[in-house]
This record gives sequence, C-alpha cells and structure tokens, in this order.
Amino acid sequence: MAASKDIVANKEAISAFEPSLWGDFFVTYTSPPLQRPEEWMLERREQLKGEVCRMFEAAKAMSMADTVKLVDTLERLGIDNHFVKEIDEALYRVHYEELDFGNSNDLHVVALRFRLLRQHGFWVSADVFVKFRDDTGSFNINLSNDPRGLLSLYNAAHMAVPGEMDLDDAITFTRRHLEAAKGKLMFPMEEQVSRSLEIPLPRFMW
Repeated sequence: MAASKDIVANKEAISAFEPSLWGDFFVTYTSPPLQRPEEWMLERREQLKGEVCRMFEAAKAMSMADTVKLVDTLERLGIDNHFVKEIDEALYRVHYEELDFGNSNDLHVVALRFRLLRQHGFWVSADVFVKFRDDTGSFNINLSNDPRGLLSLYNAAHMAVPGEMDLDDAITFTRRHLEAAKGKLMFPMEEQVSRSLEIPLPRFMW
C-alpha cells in the first residue's frame, strides 16, 4: 500500500514540471554529415599552423610590441599549445634582447610584456611601471584616458609576488578607473573589462 502511494506521489511531482520546450527534438535528432572530409580539415589545420609558424619567423624582425601581441592573441584563442617552442623562443628574445622595449611609453605594450614574461617564468621587475607615475609617486591620472592600457596594467599587476606594494597600488588604481569607465566603453572593450574585473586574466581558467 505504501509503495503505491509513493508511485502516485512521484507521478504528481513529475506532472508539476513544465513540459520541455525541446520536446523530443534530441531523441530523434541526427547530426548532418560533415561538409568537408576529415582529411581536408587535417590538411587545412596543418596549413594554418604553418602560416602561424611563418608569423613567428617574421617576428624575429618585428617590434617587441608586435611580438607580444602575437603571443597574446594565440593564448586568448586557446591555440598556444600548438606553438609552445615558437612562443618560448619569441619571449626569450623579448626578455633578453629587450628589442625596443626601453623606448616604449605605451602602457598597454609595457604591461602586456610584463604579464606574458612573468606567466612564462621570466623575471621582470615592477620598476618598468615607474615611468607611468607622477612626481608624487602615484600613477599618472592621465592614464584614466587609456582604458586598454589600464586593463593591461590591471591584469599584469595580478602577477605580483608577496611584498610588491607597487603592483597592489596598480590594482587599486586601475580597478577604480575601470569601474568608472565601464559603462562608457564600446564592445568588445566593455566586455573585456567586465570579465577581468570579475576574474583577472592571469587567474582565468582557459
């Protein structure tokens, strides 16, 4: 008797749910055949990988800015695992040969270089950001007009090690100005800022 009551109760509970919007779509669904044969896709993959490798060859004559932007793009696309050797060699040059880094006053580029090198195990001093401070030692207020640079500095500062107070200050400064600018930014910068303020890029699980 108790078992039959349980069955009735279960039926009543199930009937309380709204019917699925999908109906039996996935029960009867059959995926369409591939538009391209697998052999073609594999060949195309190798072709595209070759093109990226040629980009890295060209990067030997590129500016530091273009080199770090290339690496950053591959990592954001999630395909950097195909180019581990090329990325390591490129960042080695960026770190040890310095390229044109010393002359760069582009906060985005300086912060991007800092973050990528630290993420890949190269030590870079936080002193690279001294040039972006004013006479009082605070970050220059004019940086608030450079959202891309602020975002790069914000993400880079999360590579701080314990005791790097300058980078802690950078996080506070950039977060404040990015929060203030968030509603005024255009796509995709607004989305990038919102995502990073929630989870900084170095802590994001790709």
